[in-house]
Amino acid sequence: ISVIIPTLNRKTLLKRALSSVFSQTLPPNEVIVVDNGSTDGTAKMLSNEFPGVICIEEDKKGVSVARNVGILKATSEWIALLDSDDVWHPKKLDTQRGEYNRSGQRHRLIHTNELWYKNNKFMNQKFIHAKKGGDIFFDCVKRCCISPSSSLIKAEVFYEIGLFKEKLSVCE
Repeated sequence: ISVIIPTLNRKTLLKRALSSVFSQTLPPNEVIVVDNGSTDGTAKMLSNEFPGVICIEEDKKGVSVARNVGILKATSEWIALLDSDDVWHPKKLDTQRGEYNRSGQRHRLIHTNELWYKNNKFMNQKFIHAKKGGDIFFDCVKRCCISPSSSLIKAEVFYEIGLFKEKLSVCE
């Protein structure tokens, strides 16, 4: 599993996100942070505090470009996306790998439920945000149903279908 984290001026939040990655019961093979033009010392913090993390610095080009850069650099069979302001449950990757094995290894994208917090308060999700399985294509056309940070995706999917749409600023 390769973890891809795009970031822009979120040095403190990035530390929290990375701590959740390194607390996984199933550790990833590699962690790639794509610094999308930060001016807050993100790259220096990474080299000092997380020397095992691959840091790719680039000009500010947007989250989709940053994700794509990371995906193209990744060397693992699976891609796990994590936004730099999100954190994972310690068993996230382990649980998703277990689901893959229980499915007879037929899934190519496995996503999870999420907990939403704003200003340190839990927010209830609306019914329209409920996670579904199976053929969810038409649900996804209507709204963003899959959070990137909850996703574990076979790398081959990106080579067969394509990378993130770089001109879209949200729901890419």
